[in-house]
Order: sequence, then structure tokens, then C-alpha cells
Amino acid sequence: MTTDGYVAIVEMDQCDTLKSLRPKRYLGYRLLDNGEVEHLVEDNRGNSVKVKAGCGNCVFCRLLKATYLVGPPVMKEDRMKFVVLYNWAARRIIESNRGRVREFRVVRKEAVILTERQRELLERGVKEGLSVSRLARSEGVSKPAVSKALRKALSKALLVLA
Repeated sequence: MTTDGYVAIVEMDQCDTLKSLRPKRYLGYRLLDNGEVEHLVEDNRGNSVKVKAGCGNCVFCRLLKATYLVGPPVMKEDRMKFVVLYNWAARRIIESNRGRVREFRVVRKEAVILTERQRELLERGVKEGLSVSRLARSEGVSKPAVSKALRKALSKALLVLA
């Protein structure tokens, strides 16, 4: 199978450093010059906490160095879920770390990446609190067209979040 046009949805256990914090929400990360990853998480008291992790065997860290992360990681109980562009390096890292990677699925990128139209409709619907009818009127399209676009956008989000 060629890897062009594919992404991998990866679910893995959080590293011990992150687990010890029991983060409520994942806010972001950055790759430091020394190869470590600095995670920004929200703890149970609502505080933003920076956590440096540089495990040489950290699957997340190794994938960040080998491919592109698509969107932010999601924390789920004691696990971390994220999407990466699936290339040969990502494939080798994932396959050689089956013990740490709880689950992964390779799907066409169109299955998880929102189109510009889907993103705009979803954003406007949520931010402005618009109904399908009002979105359709403002876009000059039919309600079924808006409904279909929103349904596809939400199913893509659920594929990653579920």
C-alpha cells in the first residue's frame, strides 16, 4: 500500500510524566531544540502546566520528528489520541511500538480532515449558534446541503474523538 493520502489515527498510553499529573485537557505542545517535547496541559484545578518529556522511546515524540501531526492530540482517561500523516517513517515507528500503541487505524486523509466548507459551516453554526435553516439561508443553499455537510464534518470529528 502506498502511504500517499493516508493518515494514521493513533491511540497510546500517556507517558508516566503526563499520567502523574492526570491532566484534564491537552492544550498544546512544542518540540524543544534538545529533542524533548514540552506539553501544555490543564490540570484538575484549571491551571495550565508545562511538562517536559524527552523519553527516547516516546512514540509521540518520535512521530513528531518523523512526520506531521494533524490537529491537536486529545486526552482520553490515561490515553492520548492523535492523527499523523502516514508515511514510511510513521509506519515503522508505529509497527515497532505495538506494545505502547493501543490502537491505530490508517484511513484516507479525506476521512478525517475537514474541507474548508465543512469547517466554515461547523464553525459558524457553533460560534454564531445558527440553525441549519439559518446557515442555509445565509449561504444561499438548501437545508439538505448544509445538513449533509455538517453530518460529514461531525462524522469525521467522531472518527478521531471516539
